[in-house]
Amino acid sequence: MNKLKKLATYMCIAAMTFVVITATSVPVSATESEWEWTVSDITIPEALRLGATVMAENDLYLIGGLNDNGITLNSVYVYQEGIWNTKSPLPNAVHSASAAYYDGKIYVFGGTATGGPRNTLQIYNITNDIWTSTTMPYSTFNISSTAVGDKIYLAGGRIGGSTTVTNYFYEFDTDSGAFKKMPDMLVAAGGPVDLIYYDNELYFFGGFVGNTSNVNIPIAACQKYNFVSNEWELIQSSPGIIAQSAIIQIGSDVYIIGGRIDNAVDEVYKYSLLTNTWTQVTPLPHPLYGASAIVIDNELHLLGFTSTSVYVYVPSTPALHVLLDINEQVQLSMSHNLPDNLSYIWTSTDSSVAEVDLNGVVTGINEGRCRIYAESSDGLFKDYIPVIVIENADDQRLALHLNSGEEKRLWFGDDPLAVLWSSMDTSIAVVDANGKVSGLNHGLCIVKAELDGVEQYIYVRVNS
Repeated sequence: MNKLKKLATYMCIAAMTFVVITATSVPVSATESEWEWTVSDITIPEALRLGATVMAENDLYLIGGLNDNGITLNSVYVYQEGIWNTKSPLPNAVHSASAAYYDGKIYVFGGTATGGPRNTLQIYNITNDIWTSTTMPYSTFNISSTAVGDKIYLAGGRIGGSTTVTNYFYEFDTDSGAFKKMPDMLVAAGGPVDLIYYDNELYFFGGFVGNTSNVNIPIAACQKYNFVSNEWELIQSSPGIIAQSAIIQIGSDVYIIGGRIDNAVDEVYKYSLLTNTWTQVTPLPHPLYGASAIVIDNELHLLGFTSTSVYVYVPSTPALHVLLDINEQVQLSMSHNLPDNLSYIWTSTDSSVAEVDLNGVVTGINEGRCRIYAESSDGLFKDYIPVIVIENADDQRLALHLNSGEEKRLWFGDDPLAVLWSSMDTSIAVVDANGKVSGLNHGLCIVKAELDGVEQYIYVRVNS
């Protein structure tokens, strides 16, 4: 990204006062209360679900799946440096397979299509873009897998059509190509895509159990395998749905995202590998199942469902958001010369929440969150500002609260006298050289502090 330019917001506050706010990236390690779902600027090449995803050599692979017309796909997409490319297709089209990566190769286990589950292991050589195939010990889909060193472990899955699940547990040796039977799981299940490896243990979360009358029976039971004892044990059961959910590990936490009983759900749960406890966290914007979770650029992305959109679960910092009321407008800019905006392409990640016109004017439409992007015509520059739309937004802005005539001190840096202080509306509040803010008249304004080229802002609300 061109660091010489920054997308800025000219926010109308009170008597048409303006403030500039810049966007910043925040890592995934932020506290849970600061996270939110939004829509990424990344889109997948086609609407699909139940595809296999895997990170390989810093690239994201999206393999097979089921499209909106119920057609099983053999497509292979790879996301490299911000662009989707196609690779050699799967020899056998499947959905509900599981993929793992080791040493230049992607291993796609099982899956299903017309005719039922497959007992095929399809192996992709990244260097020469060639697929080869071999057989597995059993036909299965909705199997779970993960790579641990040069071994790949497989657990559970549906077998015998779609009405039976298994508690099988296998080790696959990537060097010899041999499958080794391991101790069976305590509870037979199929449904999660990924096994989670942590501290010499493998975790299997929930899944479907099946019978001849109803295959879609999710279970709450969760279990783990210990490599030292060579045994499985039950762990704390899930409080919600874990069937055809997206599962991903970030540090010592595992996120269980969406899923279904008969219909999709929007629930998201976090399991602590350290404390064996569950927490319900921010739900999805919409119910979905059959998606895959992956971390791209330190952000959790959820892809592969009934649209080309990609949800992203990111840390949010209130100071980095523009807060709008419904029908409220805000002017964004690329420079102090507003006509320069016409040289950029303006887009909203969710126009049902906020729209942006050719001049960079954003209008709040409905309550929600989205991002407003500006991109240069040559594609060399692209930046965004997050937007939150809330009805009665003025009542929701976190601010320093003063009564008329009241004074409070602000602090920035080690020496307040080294800071350049200013109020964006001196009819509402003023600030002196020491950072002392004085409330004057009823209203909402912004106080700016500038130190060594770094600018920070805070709202000040004054009651008359």
